Amino acid sequence: MVRVVPLRYDTAFKKAFGQPEIFCQFVHDVLGIDLHIEKVNRGYKYLKLVGQVDIEYDLFAEDEEARIVVEIQHVKERDFYDRFLYYHLISMIEQVKNSRSYKLEKSVYTVVVLTSPARDRGIDYSVAVGDISFVNEFQRKVEVYPHQLVFLVPRLVNDETPEAIKAGVDCRLVG
Repeated sequence: MVRVVPLRYDTAFKKAFGQPEIFCQFVHDVLGIDLHIEKVNRGYKYLKLVGQVDIEYDLFAEDEEARIVVEIQHVKERDFYDRFLYYHLISMIEQVKNSRSYKLEKSVYTVVVLTSPARDRGIDYSVAVGDISFVNEFQRKVEVYPHQLVFLVPRLVNDETPEAIKAGVDCRLVG
């Protein structure tokens, strides 16, 4: 039997998913997006402080051609919903450089991987996806922005978890 270092250890997590091929396959499995990247940045920070908190992304990659930003986070904190909503919003806000153009040139996809046991008993899912869409008076979804914030809990993979996501969060890797 081959022993694998659990991904709950930051170094193993960053090393495994910091490889462009693995990162791209994971993104494809989870988001269905094909990335074309040369490098995955570890411990990425924006050059200038955005907002009130100096944030650092575990893994960060940009596909300039497709205008996609993807982050993958290994989390343990109780405030992870708030924390990663903030990280997600900062990745969008950082793109606005002045008041003449509020256009967000890059789609932002934040993938948060909770590899440690969930402390919050309210977490009863393996995948939860939030987007920035609107619902009109006819109850139809108006999709203006493709941005998504995705939470993955590999320890809670179940029969309802989409097959592609099961492939992306192989439970043997997160033990």
